Amino acid sequence: MLERVCDWFTYIPRYGIEATQLNDPVERMRRVITMAVGGLYVSAKQVKPFNPLLGETFQAHFPDHGIKIDMEHTSHHPPIANFLLEHQDFKFWGRYIFKADLAKMSGNLSMIMDGPNHMDFKDGTRITFNWPDLKLSGMFWGDRVCKYHHDMYFVDKKNKLKAVLQFGEAGNNKEYSKRVDAISGSIYRYDPELEA
Repeated sequence: MLERVCDWFTYIPRYGIEATQLNDPVERMRRVITMAVGGLYVSAKQVKPFNPLLGETFQAHFPDHGIKIDMEHTSHHPPIANFLLEHQDFKFWGRYIFKADLAKMSGNLSMIMDGPNHMDFKDGTRITFNWPDLKLSGMFWGDRVCKYHHDMYFVDKKNKLKAVLQFGEAGNNKEYSKRVDAISGSIYRYDPELEA
């Protein structure tokens, strides 16, 4: 299971490192968004992971990019995985609580990777985001279709930036509202003092 989680990190060497070299906070946020959405594309597979074991660990690295990955499975019910990716210019860390809900009448499986993702940069910037939920239909009958739904939120409190991405039919963009593979969103400024 931990190895499958690493699929989400596929584009960190490309866009995570590029983000460290940018001074413009909006461009940096765009690279982190690109990194995250690219990982979604790679990880949307219909492959059953092994049943995770409590205390299971996984270590890996991207040797050409100086990135080290450490992961540990810290709870079995509910399944919880913690991760840390380290590079000389950033840390990417967080935890995931894996939740699933099977709709018995429709045969749809909703999977939620609940937990924060934090991208910490040397200048003190932290961009935090969540993954969207994954809906797998056709578990019992019909075509098996895997698609993301709900929103992704990205927050950079230091630079007062937020981004919201909407997937498929949930998007507000009328041009793409009928397409299930469309992503729409925006980056905007906000005042962290006004948040509850």
